This record gives sequence, structure tokens and C-alpha cells, in this order.
Amino acid sequence: MAASIALDLAINLPAQGFADDAEAREVCSFLAHQLTMLKTTTDKAVAQHFTTLPLTGDISGVKDDRDAMYYRGCNFDAFRGLTEGYFDRIIADLGDETKSRPVGCYRDPRVSAPGVVAEVCRELGLSESAAVYFLQLLALVDPTDSNVKAWNGWKKKQFDEARAELVAHDLVVEGKRTGAGRTVFLPGAWWEAQSGSMPVEAWKSNFYLIRYRERCESTVRWCPPTEPFDQLFPTVWGRWLSGDRPSFDALTTKKYRR
Repeated sequence: MAASIALDLAINLPAQGFADDAEAREVCSFLAHQLTMLKTTTDKAVAQHFTTLPLTGDISGVKDDRDAMYYRGCNFDAFRGLTEGYFDRIIADLGDETKSRPVGCYRDPRVSAPGVVAEVCRELGLSESAAVYFLQLLALVDPTDSNVKAWNGWKKKQFDEARAELVAHDLVVEGKRTGAGRTVFLPGAWWEAQSGSMPVEAWKSNFYLIRYRERCESTVRWCPPTEPFDQLFPTVWGRWLSGDRPSFDALTTKKYRR
């Protein structure tokens, strides 16, 4: 199984929720096994095609190695992401047979991290819907209007109310940006995307394997996060609480230590 496909399944199958714990254990165990095999048995025939480019961050000053453009197109760097440990938290989570996995969409933090939603409501004085949307804007690479409504089961009115509340609290900025599929954004640097990748706020790139040179690209196809959603939402909220917040005052992001 190709590394990028395995990672996409590892993120999206659990994120859709399961019928019961037995199904969850079976599917997650299989995915953990597949990813572990890819991580530990990558052979020299594959490894010789790895680029030496950084897997994440601003690479504006980094020179491409030989054949980097071709091999990046073949997505061999997805294997690098696995072998270098970037997705170890995903693998560990999938392999945890004692974990209870709630039914529902894990991109909705009410399902995957309800305690964080409650904390955001208390800290910022937001409604539950606005807190949910704010966490999704902080954490997710593709919070398009249509995606958010689908993940949360919202109609247009509920979405518009959550959006307006975030604008009123000055937590987001309004605008139109090519390929974004939304009209509110975190303040700060914005990375336009190469073909096949999503444009994204630079602040959240720490949680994905995204690299930037004039335009950003996902190192791994479909741009999976480097940790499961029930960890990702607390992580981004903790970063925000620590004072490391998206802002126009700093148009480059520093590496956030978890």
C-alpha cells in the first residue's frame, strides 16, 4: 500500500466514526499494522528516491537536490514522513486497543475533543458553534465553508451565525483568497498553494508536513495532520493559550514545541 494512501485512510476512516468498538478496533489495528510495515520495511529501492529537502517549513533558501521535482511528484517523501517519525502519534493512536472511539466525525471537535470546546467557550465567551468553528480554523488545513457545514451537520444559518460571531470577536479576518473556499481566515501570513495542494495560514503549518517556496505544497498527498484529531484540537488550543497566536505582527511562524 502506498504511504500517502495509507496515511489518508488512517486519518479519514477513523474520522468518519465507527458503528461500534469492535469495528473500531479491527479497522484501526489493520491501519496501524500497515503504517508500521511501511515505516519499518522501506527498502533501498524506495529510499534512493527520497529528496533531501526539508519535509516542512519555509524552504525558500534551500536548493533542490537532483531529480527532486520528479520524485516529489511521485510522493516518495510520504515514506520519509513515516520513517522519520512524523506520524508516530497517528500510528500509536491507531494501535491503542483500549481506546474508546466515539461515533461521529472527528473533524468536529464536539465529537473528538468536547472538553476543549467547553474551555474555548469559557475562555473567549463564545457560543458552542463559534468555539467549534474557531478550533477548526486553528487546526484544519481545509476548513472550507462546505466542509465545515458537512463535518458539523450545519445549515447555512447556523454556519453564518458562528462565522459572524468570530468576526465580531476579532478572532478572524474577512477576505477573498484564491482556492480557499472560505471568506474568514486566521490573521497573519497566508501561503498560496501549488497545484494539488490547499492554500493555508502559515501559523497552522506546524501541524502538517507542508513546505513553502513562493507557494506551499503538501509533502504528503491529501495533507494529513501529524496527530489524531483528539490530540490536534487540544494542541492548537494550548498553543493559542500560550500566547503563540496567529497575528499580523509576526509574518513568519516559529516552531511550536508540543
